[in-house]
Amino acid sequence: LLLSDKGKDAKYKQVYSGDASEITLKDLKPATEYHLKVCACINAYKGEYTNPVSFVTESCEPDRPLPPKLLGGRSKSALNLKWSAAIDNGSKILNYILEYDEGKGREYTEIYRGVKKQFKITKLIPATIYSFRLAAENSIGRSEFSDVAQFSTIGTIPPEPDPPMLGGKGIEFLTLTWIKRQMDEAFTLQMNDESNYFSNKYMGSNLSYTVTDLYRNTEYKFRLAANNEEGQSNYSRTVAFRTLPDRPLPPSKPRTKGQIQPTYCRITWDPPRDNGGSDIQRYHLELEEAKADDGFHMIYNGLETEHCLEQLIPGHTYLLRVFCTSVGGQSDLSDITKIQTPAVAPASCHPPRVFGKPKANSLHLRWAYPDYDGGATVIDFEVQITNPDNSSRLVYRGKDLECTVTALLPGRPYLFQVRAFNKAGAGPWSEYLDVLSGPGVPDAPRNFLVQCRAVNSAIITWEEGVNNGAAITEYRLEWSRKEGDSFTQLYCGPNISYEAKGLVPATLYCFRVQAVNSAGQGPYTAIASCMTPATCPSIVTSVKAHAKSTSISLSWKVPANNGSPITGYYIDIGEKELIFVGELTEYTIDEVLPDTTYRIRVRAVNNIGPGPFSSTVKCPTKSLPPDPPRVECIVVTCNSLKLKWGNSEQLQNRIVPTTTTPPSILMDTLINSNTNNSNTSNTVTTTNYNNNNNNQKLITYTVEMEGKDGIFNSIYTGTSYTYKINKLLESTPYNFRVCARNETGSGPWSEVYTFSTTKAPPNALKAPYITDISSTSCLINWQSHKPLGKDGISYILQKQEQKRENDYSELYKGEMTSYRVTNLEPGIDYYVRVCAIRVTNEGILLNGSYSPVTHFILPRPDELLQQQQQRSLNNRSSSNNYPHNISTSSNNNTIQERLLSSSLSSSSFSHHHASNSASSTITSTKNPGLSNKCISFIQRKMKTYTTFESRQLTDQEWAVIIFICFTLLAIFVAVMANFIYTKYGGITTTTSTMHGGIKTQ
Repeated sequence: LLLSDKGKDAKYKQVYSGDASEITLKDLKPATEYHLKVCACINAYKGEYTNPVSFVTESCEPDRPLPPKLLGGRSKSALNLKWSAAIDNGSKILNYILEYDEGKGREYTEIYRGVKKQFKITKLIPATIYSFRLAAENSIGRSEFSDVAQFSTIGTIPPEPDPPMLGGKGIEFLTLTWIKRQMDEAFTLQMNDESNYFSNKYMGSNLSYTVTDLYRNTEYKFRLAANNEEGQSNYSRTVAFRTLPDRPLPPSKPRTKGQIQPTYCRITWDPPRDNGGSDIQRYHLELEEAKADDGFHMIYNGLETEHCLEQLIPGHTYLLRVFCTSVGGQSDLSDITKIQTPAVAPASCHPPRVFGKPKANSLHLRWAYPDYDGGATVIDFEVQITNPDNSSRLVYRGKDLECTVTALLPGRPYLFQVRAFNKAGAGPWSEYLDVLSGPGVPDAPRNFLVQCRAVNSAIITWEEGVNNGAAITEYRLEWSRKEGDSFTQLYCGPNISYEAKGLVPATLYCFRVQAVNSAGQGPYTAIASCMTPATCPSIVTSVKAHAKSTSISLSWKVPANNGSPITGYYIDIGEKELIFVGELTEYTIDEVLPDTTYRIRVRAVNNIGPGPFSSTVKCPTKSLPPDPPRVECIVVTCNSLKLKWGNSEQLQNRIVPTTTTPPSILMDTLINSNTNNSNTSNTVTTTNYNNNNNNQKLITYTVEMEGKDGIFNSIYTGTSYTYKINKLLESTPYNFRVCARNETGSGPWSEVYTFSTTKAPPNALKAPYITDISSTSCLINWQSHKPLGKDGISYILQKQEQKRENDYSELYKGEMTSYRVTNLEPGIDYYVRVCAIRVTNEGILLNGSYSPVTHFILPRPDELLQQQQQRSLNNRSSSNNYPHNISTSSNNNTIQERLLSSSLSSSSFSHHHASNSASSTITSTKNPGLSNKCISFIQRKMKTYTTFESRQLTDQEWAVIIFICFTLLAIFVAVMANFIYTKYGGITTTTSTMHGGIKTQ
């Protein structure tokens, strides 16, 4: 198990390795994100790690802060403290709590609580020591208090200091050290010797002092006082320290105690005359062999003054010396003592070895001196023989290292031993040398046995017989089908067992075996026979399976029973337990998992046992109806909702959707864009997704919406994952539910999801119109917006001066529908527009689109007078003329003609007038004559309701009018064409076209 606290891709460290599957992690940091991953290990092989899993530890109270420190200087009545920020452990620190003991050394009192990291304590008592402690607090809780910090106000005599500490010691000196506090300036060190009287040993500002000329291993007492300008403190508590002892003198020369034995002796010595002032802790005895060059080595250390030397070598000389150690150190070495051990009989020789090849009746032996002669020279050797009947006899004694042994029997095992002699006596016999005399033909193998372990195999075993002096190199096994038939070789090799395979059941087989060595072939064993038993049934064939969602029906043919009646069948479907069905050939398995592929196999069983499994049959079960998907609303407007459903796996397999909208819908949207969308309708926007997996099962989704009567009605059925409902009421909740269907059937309905539309902004107003014109002012009017429920309506009026300003400026904002503009200049182009603002009950402002722009130019005073005269003349000539009629005389420079040209172009200005104010007018079409006539005719009709300045058609209205005109024209052309075709029906026109390779006429 690996753990990382630096991120998902950072370095991990191992926190556990073992066979448990659950552990508890400890010593984690609070409010820290950790990542874990684990792998399985078998011996030295390690598997792949899992994907990291993250978790975040909980926050806790802050860590224990550091004690406060003194900030700046001290005074007699004030102390200024500061402290470092504590670790917040994931929750912001809310307060630092500072407490003090009021200079009484008892209970603590809180003097500050806040987020600052310094505080000045005032109104303190001079020459007083105060103790302070600090704690931090967050939303989880309060930390532990810090260590106590002590500070004193000015005028304080130092308090009693801590006693001095031992910095070092020796035989005649002691080094003492102490700690300086903030109020300490100098120190006085006193010592009490054996006279029980304290005397000054040091006075100064140093923090250590070495007292010399002391006695060894003697205890001395010390105490310390602190001094400053105010005086001297009380002496500290008395402490005692002892000097080191001196080295002891060497012990006496080692000596033997009792008689020296060949392998051991006892050594003793006397303690030193002077132990250096301390008890002897250990004696160390060292030994060295006289003939060796490795020097002395330690053989004993302890408090005893006597030691027994063991594991000595007989006939060797040894050197001994001793020294002692105490607390004071190590003494010098004593004088050296020399001892010699007596000799013993020599050690065992190595086994003799055969020189040359053993003969049938004799062999030649050789041997070597023993590894150890016992401390004396070897003077003689003896050789002993052990016959096959375990009788022994000496065959040689002398000083030579070889001999010839005769009178042996051929092909028999013999054992030989040798031993050496010195002045101390005979040594032990050597290990045996096992030798065979001349080899012979081996005997027949023993315990020949044949066992039928299986239907088509038998195990033949035997034991090795007497080899008669030569190792058996191989065995030859022969067999026959009957007792009278000739034998054929079945096996040849060194093994003493063989498994005969491929046997026929219920058949008698005979076997025999012989051994072979270097001398030749031995005799055959007695014939052994066995009868193979009956076997289990044959393999089941013709297994057929028919699957449903939760059951599988099986059928098969009866196999051969191989000599024993079939008692039943076992069915394996991949689970832990097999299904036993008895003597049947058809069976139905219930309670299987849907949409799962099972590997099914069948085998028969008789009294002998189960037969082999049939070949595997793959059988996939049908799937259950799918679960309902989760629904979410991805786009919300005032009159539409766009829904999306499906799980994350389906969303990941999608390709970028392509939305297809018919042209007729686009035209309907263009014509009805300004109408009130108050009626709901079910308009589907189909999104097609291309799935790369062609084998994925098709799932159809059905979406229903709850109507006003509380009944859910289907609004969409298909394979798409999105659906848009248009023409809904604004700020209205709607309920939806969805279900999925596959080839198995329909799944359950999902829970009811509720989504609400938003409030709609106001519609665009018509272009404002101008009245009450003068040379420097005019009255701008606009239509009022229809009420939007209980929400209020206000308006914004903007103006642009074409030659002086680059953008619109706000003239008016309020609830009125007219505004008088003053301080204008005549002869300058002005552009005005207006928009409505919806003020909701929640105080939210929803701005509508700006109206088309109205362009006007104020007349100069002389032109205004001329216009008034012309108006009076027109009023007298016709009572049907309008207050602001456009002059049709030949005078093209009048102000009314200028207003006419400006008004005609006002319908082409959009909300962004700065980008296309001069380039898009309705009059600039490909057929200016026809367009001007239509526009003039429509304007004359509009003048029956309002003045020229007060009414301008919007772009949408112009589009509707032109569309109606072209529709009427198309109907007229169609009627005329039908009339001509009816009257002149003899004329026939044939048109041929090609579409996708098919000719159409």
